[in-house]
Amino acid sequence: MPTLLTLMLLAWWLLSFVDSAFQQAQMAVFADNVIIPRWSLDALMLCALGWMVLQRGWQPQLPTALLTAWAMFGACLLVSAVFLEARFGGVLDDLIPTYYRIYFLSLLLPLATALEGSFKPQRMEVLLMLVALPLAGIGLDQYLKNDPVLPTVANGNTWQVYAWKLEDQVRAFSLFNSGWSFGHFMIFVGLIALYRSVQRRQHWLLALAYLGISAFCVYICRTRTAYLVGGAAIVNAALMLWVPPRHRERLLALLPMFWLFVAYMVASGIKNVLHFLGIGGDGGVLNSASLDARHESWAQYAEVWFHDWANALFGAAVTQKDSGQMFGESTVLIDNAFIAIGAQIGLVGLLLWMFMFWRTWRFLLSETLRREDALSLAIASVWAAWPFSLMFNASSVYYCLLALLAVLSRSPQLPQPLRRRQTAGAQLGEQALRH
Repeated sequence: MPTLLTLMLLAWWLLSFVDSAFQQAQMAVFADNVIIPRWSLDALMLCALGWMVLQRGWQPQLPTALLTAWAMFGACLLVSAVFLEARFGGVLDDLIPTYYRIYFLSLLLPLATALEGSFKPQRMEVLLMLVALPLAGIGLDQYLKNDPVLPTVANGNTWQVYAWKLEDQVRAFSLFNSGWSFGHFMIFVGLIALYRSVQRRQHWLLALAYLGISAFCVYICRTRTAYLVGGAAIVNAALMLWVPPRHRERLLALLPMFWLFVAYMVASGIKNVLHFLGIGGDGGVLNSASLDARHESWAQYAEVWFHDWANALFGAAVTQKDSGQMFGESTVLIDNAFIAIGAQIGLVGLLLWMFMFWRTWRFLLSETLRREDALSLAIASVWAAWPFSLMFNASSVYYCLLALLAVLSRSPQLPQPLRRRQTAGAQLGEQALRH
């Protein structure tokens, strides 16, 4: 790829992953105003992608099952938009922006194969570890000063940081749009440092330093979901390293199902456990008040979802919007991706979305076992815990960006027909040598 296009792609991915850097930079320059909308970066990315497809052609080197799942879910979104507009009327103005925010990156994955091999895994590992240091420093400064340091809302409410304060303590969010995003980023970087040291059997002190920094940053983000995902990712990392190779793919493939079960048990039973231990009413992260509010919200929108058979199967066109002063400065209506997607596009759409995520996981696991570099191992370790995270959050952008990184750092492979020709040629060569 041309160097300029590679740098543009890298900038787009980093600004998407560090999801408030673009807005914070604008507010620093334009006196707390966000002039350029976030979607303009995605539009630029689509133009670059379209240009590459025209230049190279589109020959996706992805498993057929993943492409099928992607095509089925994309068709489902189109049909759902038409159906919901015909049934309720006037919903497209809210539905299309919601589709863009939630599903855009999911549907970009197969198209991104036109750009695969753009990033070198080892360079991305070093880059992310370097980027993490100033981001961790900003988060630490926010926590120690108990001050957000950076603006948390743009003029005109065109952008804001979500849930940046828990009672009287600032949640470290660095250059991200929430403590949730900051904590998840530091989990990923900590795993990269861990895997690099294990693979090379050196730089243990550096790895321990990064693990310590990452663990402390996850703590000061004051987000329970990050704690849960961090614990799950560490378990996944241990399994990635210790499960014997001959059993690895079969056993590791079940990880998302396991964490989905655990996430459901935690979501349904943690309140009772906290009250039993006598700590559910305590302040800080052990306070069950936010969980009570979540349960009320889940029950409310689950009732809308299952109001009748049409809503249950095909959705009620519920869209995610800011809901005011519920947690901190603002939050979304439904902090649960499964209920949010089900209430929006129904049980059919939810099952297809979960199937697409399942096929994406199988692809990532296969890539990890094939490559076994620190970057792919860290992606797989975090990705396997996605049900845990999305049980308490409605945004899947973080996981979609990790999947895109796996594709963009993937070594290009020969097209299947060429492989077959080479195999046939090799067989003829062997036969000639024998005779």
